[in-house]
Amino acid sequence: MRREIETNGSGGRDSLLLPMTLLRSAVVLAFAALAVGFWLLQVAQHEKYRRLAENNHQRTIALTAPRGVVFDRDGRVLVENRYSLNISLVRDQVEDIEASIELLAEVAGVPSAPASSAPQPGAPSASVSSSPRVAPMVKNRVTWRSVAAAALAVIRA
Repeated sequence: MRREIETNGSGGRDSLLLPMTLLRSAVVLAFAALAVGFWLLQVAQHEKYRRLAENNHQRTIALTAPRGVVFDRDGRVLVENRYSLNISLVRDQVEDIEASIELLAEVAGVPSAPASSAPQPGAPSASVSSSPRVAPMVKNRVTWRSVAAAALAVIRA
């Protein structure tokens, strides 16, 4: 024998009305929160992110490829590799550029030069330059001892 369950004609829909209303409200609130968050990022904090984007530059540093040993036809070495070390300043990492140039010039044993006499990359340097266009090259072709002395002077300063 089968039992039949009596229901009001719309009883099933009434029981789902409250959960569906809550679900719709939650979805509307989630999209409203996303819209407010996007507005804050794009409009309210525009100046902050513009400054961050302007300061996000990449620096390209040219590195020369090491050359191999060159032999003559009899197997004698004509040219060998050797280290070439330079002491220079990275402007973005130095607060007082002039004081740092003076300190490194003193440690490296070279005179400090005016900004107009910037050394060209690859050319031997005999003075320190503070040109705004060229990274200040303190000294080219230095020994490991000079590099260590310069590093120690910077750390102590």
